[in-house]
Amino acid sequence: MSNDSHLSIKIFYFLVGISGLIILLSSFEAILRVKDYEIFLIWAKDNFPLQTIDDSLFSTYVTSELSMYFIKIIIPISISITAFFSLNKIRFSKIFIYIWTVLAIGGFSYTLIELNFKSVFFYSILALYILLVLFIYFSIGLSRESTR
Repeated sequence: MSNDSHLSIKIFYFLVGISGLIILLSSFEAILRVKDYEIFLIWAKDNFPLQTIDDSLFSTYVTSELSMYFIKIIIPISISITAFFSLNKIRFSKIFIYIWTVLAIGGFSYTLIELNFKSVFFYSILALYILLVLFIYFSIGLSRESTR
């Protein structure tokens, strides 16, 4: 593999597969958080203790959950889109490895800051981010360095 080649199809499928699993698990978590009334009541009591619970408060809750969901999935989406373009359209270079590693570590950190220890999705998404960082760094990054 030369220094400025295209991304291989196996690496592309693995990157998109892990990113897709992160998006899928984040989607399931967002659906469960929005549909569960007890989680909404806990959120309302923690954030708005003096306000009565009504439709506008629920609308605020849904908006905040969907905003957090969008922030969670934007990183795997951006990794997948750049992987797609580097598959055929543009040349693949070391900067992609660096950007993907930084993005994956950022997604891991953002998920870790949430501290939702009661959710199985929390642990699954963290494990997938660890797998993504290790794959990007060791499988793509080091293999490109050793072939020069």
